[in-house]
Order: sequence, then C-alpha cells, then structure tokens
Amino acid sequence: MFNPPFRPHQLIPILSLVFFASLLLYAHKFKPEGRINATWQTAVNETIEEEFCANVKKDLNAWDVSENVVYRKSFETQLKTTISNIKASLGYFPKLFTVPPEFPIKYYFDESNTLSCDGATAKWLILVPQT
Repeated sequence: MFNPPFRPHQLIPILSLVFFASLLLYAHKFKPEGRINATWQTAVNETIEEEFCANVKKDLNAWDVSENVVYRKSFETQLKTTISNIKASLGYFPKLFTVPPEFPIKYYFDESNTLSCDGATAKWLILVPQT
C-alpha cells in the first residue's frame, strides 16, 4: 500500500544531522562580538607581556654581567617601546592569528595582571638605574 521514503532507523541519523547542523549554524550566526574582542585583547596582552618580560629579563642579565654599565628605561617608556616594536612586527601574534589590523594594540591592566614578570619587574626597577 503505502511505502514511506525512510524507515525509522534511517530517519534518526538524518534528523540528528539536521539538528546538529542547525545548532552550528545558529552558533555561527549569533556569536557574541564582545567575546571575540576579549579574545583579541587577551592575545594582545599576552604578546605585550611576553615581549616586555623578555626585555626586563635581558636588562637584568646584562646587569648581572656588568653592573654600573647597564641603564634601563622607565617603566612607561619600556612599555611604549614594547608596543611600538609589536606594531612594527608583521604577524607577531603567535597565539591568535585573527587580530585585525584596526584593533587597538594597547596593554590593558587588570587586577590580576600587573606586568610583574614573576617578580622580575620589581627587581628591575630597584636594581638597574634609570637613564
């Protein structure tokens, strides 16, 4: 008499596939923009932090080798130099490659992140004299 086009055991995987495809489409279409900006800012902060800490530790190592020969920049100048070096570098963000060129490359401090570099910044500010 009447033959259905799909049997129940064939219909379950098809409906499951349609359900998951619609979930993915919904998530892609309505993803929150603020979360993406927060992810970009996290990548920018981590990159600036790594570069800043590398420069601080380089100054401390140079100080250990020859004291009274090495001078440091001020904290603010070192941060500005780090940011300008990152802006000048093309594709400098190894953690996230989707940072758009118009996104502001600026370090944003928060309560837990003070650019301490595991205590190296405080030692750098005390030991190495400023120019």
